[in-house]
Amino acid sequence: MLIQWSRNESLETVLQKGKVFVDFYADWCGPCKIQAPVLQTFASTHPEVTIVKINVDQFSDLAEKYGVLSIPTLFVFQDGQQIYKKPGFHALPQLEAL
Repeated sequence: MLIQWSRNESLETVLQKGKVFVDFYADWCGPCKIQAPVLQTFASTHPEVTIVKINVDQFSDLAEKYGVLSIPTLFVFQDGQQIYKKPGFHALPQLEAL
C-alpha cells in the first residue's frame, strides 16, 4: 500500500503496523522523481509493506525530526522500530533485499 502523507493519522501509529518504508522526497528533486515509479512497482508487488511518501517541503518538521539531510532518504521500520536509513536512489533489487 502506498500512502501520500497528509497527517490523517499520527505517523507513529502508521509505523507500528508491520513493515513500513518511509520515503522523504521533494517534487523538484530529480532522483526523487526516478525513485517514485520504483516504489510504485514495489508497492504493487508487496501489498504486505506500507510505503509512506513524505514531501519535505510540506512536512519539514518531520524531516527535521528524523534527521533527513538529503533527499530522497528511505527509512524502514518494523513494528515501530527503525531498522534502516539511507539517502539516495534505491533500485528495485535493493528494495526487495530490505
